[in-house]
Amino acid sequence: MLPGENQFGICPLRQNEMANDVSATTLSGSYTYRKNVTATGWRSMFNYSTRKDVLHAFAGFKITDEILRILQFRFEIGDRLYPILDVQEAKDWGSFAILIKEDAGSELIAEPEKRVLIRAYFDTTGFQTLVPLGFQLYKRKDLVITET
Repeated sequence: MLPGENQFGICPLRQNEMANDVSATTLSGSYTYRKNVTATGWRSMFNYSTRKDVLHAFAGFKITDEILRILQFRFEIGDRLYPILDVQEAKDWGSFAILIKEDAGSELIAEPEKRVLIRAYFDTTGFQTLVPLGFQLYKRKDLVITET
């Protein structure tokens, strides 16, 4: 359901929202769950801008592959660069769950119309499936229909 006047909606992070670029009229960006990494080192995993009236809050990532190729993450939201996060493996039913704990005031929240860049440091090449965990909070502006 869409929120009404002065209401907010909440849902998981959606693929089309993470591919959205507020500076363009069509969907773009580098959103995908599965990446083929052909070289080691720092690689861009997600690079997009949030839409007007939408917040993105990140709690972590789910990696569904048997092999974890990522050693570190780096978030850049708007003009704020977050510290490098070292990955600690957690085995969970055949996949890894990486949860990010931030201190109060350092939450990984992308405000409306902010650029989000998430990079990962790969120590080996190959495919890696990275599913973002978190939610988006959004507000629906009133729709106005007028007759002439």
